[in-house]
Amino acid sequence: SVLGIAEVLADDLAGPTTERQRYLLEQIASSGRHLEAPINDLLEVSRIESGVLTLMQEPVSLQYVVDVTLEMVQREAAVASVSLVRPPVETTLMLNLDERRMVQVLLNLLTNAVKFTPPGGTVSLDIEEDATTVVLAVHDTGIGIAEQDQAQLFEAFRKVDSSLTREKGGTGLGLY
Repeated sequence: SVLGIAEVLADDLAGPTTERQRYLLEQIASSGRHLEAPINDLLEVSRIESGVLTLMQEPVSLQYVVDVTLEMVQREAAVASVSLVRPPVETTLMLNLDERRMVQVLLNLLTNAVKFTPPGGTVSLDIEEDATTVVLAVHDTGIGIAEQDQAQLFEAFRKVDSSLTREKGGTGLGLY
């Protein structure tokens, strides 16, 4: 409701707003979206753990999923001064999958890579395919994850304990 009210006010639907008011409304909306992300993560975990989450599988172009996801990450990469490298060859593969969930998985992997890659670094998405298997691989020139921490990556609320992960924020639910 906070986001909706801020949008109504910013669109002058409740009367004219000044530039200063519009700026403050943008700050409210930005903060609201920032708070919305961890709430949505928690709701998602709840649906998964309770067995309520249903995958909607249908034929989807893998290239479409890759393009949509890379577009979503492009701005964040640009702000972080990180180069985002697309797969060198386009794929014509159609896969039977839940498009929304596949985008969500790629988005989590790519945004984590961008978040922990220093300015001037590179994040790339590669597609490897043969007759029976498709592998999507995210590579980056970031700080990496210590071998002893890798086994815990997919645990709920797990974040590698370092000053950088505390600085970058997040719930630790993206990979879970």
